[in-house]
Amino acid sequence: MKRQVWIILNMILICGIMVLNYYHGGYYLSKEQCIEESMRSLYIPEGERILELCNGNYCKTLFDHGDSFSLVGTRQIGLLYRVGSTDVECGIDKSNSFFHWTGYSIDYGAYTVIHRNDERISEIRIELNTGDILTLNDWKSDYAVFIREKSDRRNAFGMYRAYDKSGHLIEEIDYFSE
Repeated sequence: MKRQVWIILNMILICGIMVLNYYHGGYYLSKEQCIEESMRSLYIPEGERILELCNGNYCKTLFDHGDSFSLVGTRQIGLLYRVGSTDVECGIDKSNSFFHWTGYSIDYGAYTVIHRNDERISEIRIELNTGDILTLNDWKSDYAVFIREKSDRRNAFGMYRAYDKSGHLIEEIDYFSE
């Protein structure tokens, strides 16, 4: 009987430690709760949820704030979610017809966000310095994204050309060619 009481007490103690770790350790049962708490703790303003990028157990959710955007990272560990690397209020330069922003995190890899400032843009053709050619034409609320898994962030350098629906060049920008 004494042995059973000790087993029950130890199980209650372990459960209590797990509940405290869950409550104070940054683990969440839902991705939405994890994103909300992350945004609140980093003082990220409310914004429109645009899209979600996933790479294995890591996800980044893009929020638009008007003149800036944020990428909130989450990481799934079993059934729980934990905050991942987050890019907070990345400013959008409106001096050109589109804006290019590249980020890299060790857990997610390299990713590039393009925001079109000119509604006439229907696609952007990219000639990367690595020799790759990409065409971005899948816009979600004026954003397009491409991902380079676990690669060097310099792979986003190259010539970016914006075209309208009829194929006329709107603007050409050379981003950090080497």
